[in-house]
Amino acid sequence: MELRYKLTTEELQESFLALNWKREGRSKQIIVMVLAVFSVFFLICYMRKPEQVYFVLMTGLGVLLMLYLLYGVPILRKRRAKKLSRGEYRMTIHDNIIHTYEPEQDTEINHKAVVLYSDNMVTIRAQNKMVFSIPQRALSEKERRKLIQLMQENQCRTIHIVTENRKE
Repeated sequence: MELRYKLTTEELQESFLALNWKREGRSKQIIVMVLAVFSVFFLICYMRKPEQVYFVLMTGLGVLLMLYLLYGVPILRKRRAKKLSRGEYRMTIHDNIIHTYEPEQDTEINHKAVVLYSDNMVTIRAQNKMVFSIPQRALSEKERRKLIQLMQENQCRTIHIVTENRKE
């Protein structure tokens, strides 16, 4: 199966979100809430003892970390996606080999590979940390079924990722 496609910035962002599925979503919300609670706690401690300046520093640090998690990470993800969205991608998928043409390279797919399906993307992370992002629009129904069959034959772990599209 030979594939040729161009990736948009939004598709790459979705692929990056899929790759970081453990660190996004609920776990990120929990971390932000814990940081908010600690920041409020340190602010209350400072109001009780204004001579203890390090309480203000801890509050500031908590707020900066929350801002980074909520806004910094998505901005960096968008910048990285813009850099990679230029150009055309070409690959051939045979039995358990993905052959790319830029750079010329063969990557073996085995049971250690992870396939992440989302609404618009199929992201394959091979055992050697190579990542392949394939938009669903580039696959016909026949190619999609063949890709799923190849991944099942190679005993790849498959995960369906639900991404929330929001303006960042």
